[in-house]
Amino acid sequence: MTRTVVADDHPIFRCAARDLIESSGAFRVVAEAGSGREAVDLTLALSPDLLLLDLRFGDMDSIHALQAVREACSGTRVAIVTASRDPTHLQSALRAGADGYLTTDAEPALLLKQLHRVVEGHLVLGDGLGESLARSVRADHTCEAVEQAGLTAREREILRRIAAGCSNARIADELLIAESTVKVHVKHLLAKLGLHSRVEAAVWCLNGGRRSARG
Repeated sequence: MTRTVVADDHPIFRCAARDLIESSGAFRVVAEAGSGREAVDLTLALSPDLLLLDLRFGDMDSIHALQAVREACSGTRVAIVTASRDPTHLQSALRAGADGYLTTDAEPALLLKQLHRVVEGHLVLGDGLGESLARSVRADHTCEAVEQAGLTAREREILRRIAAGCSNARIADELLIAESTVKVHVKHLLAKLGLHSRVEAAVWCLNGGRRSARG
């Protein structure tokens, strides 16, 4: 069972989220928070496996709450669940260390699948958000850092797709190479960047070659 804290300032959404995830039999809601400060306090006290975090609170926005959780509970996966598709919100959340940025308009079955992937350690974005992230990664401010890291052209292609939320299988399909080859390239580029996971690599891109607080 994935121990989960649900944080949202709307009681109706908290209730709906709890009923949805617990209906799968894989999640157990151990606490609910109605404010950003309460979300941080409960997460620090309970060390849950997963925190579902609203984007905005009256007392503390989710980015500050996420940063506070990241500093004290590195083992807790954090998924932002929001109606916002604003690219700036997406970028801010990933820079702060979010493991997922999911949208409330997703079908329930898809949302559950996405949460499972977050818990497994994947960087997960809601449908249609990968393109927004990819545009950010293509920005000029990342080019110098990537060049200085000594990545090959192929590794840079794969890094951009990792940041866009692509799986190894999808990367292999798009680049017309074997999935096993993609895995080798990912291993090499992570080693060159001094990173340990795909999530760290994606955030590294967004930060223009700087490590996040989590990394």
